[in-house]
Amino acid sequence: MYNYKKLANIIFITCLVLSVSIYISRKAEVNKYLIKDIDNENIKSYKVNINTASDKEFTNLPGIGPNLAQVILNYRNKNGSFENIQDIKNVKGIGKSKYLKIEKYLTIKN
Repeated sequence: MYNYKKLANIIFITCLVLSVSIYISRKAEVNKYLIKDIDNENIKSYKVNINTASDKEFTNLPGIGPNLAQVILNYRNKNGSFENIQDIKNVKGIGKSKYLKIEKYLTIKN
């Protein structure tokens, strides 16, 4: 006779392992184009227009993950275009230290 508790535990552990594997692979996919991967010649001129950037472009910035990228997009959709790059500090989740890490990559010019 089967031990259903043991079977349920095996199924649970299998699902957990699969979920973690999927999470890790998606996380790697999102972060495969990070700024650190841009060659030294191009990184000096790399800019993200905060008024037109997509969520994927925002995730290229150091310390900006998919969730914060979506928060930035929601803020921009609700409040309109940023007048200057410092206005991004009004977005919840972007404090002084995070802003200092990303400011050299930000622009509002086309």
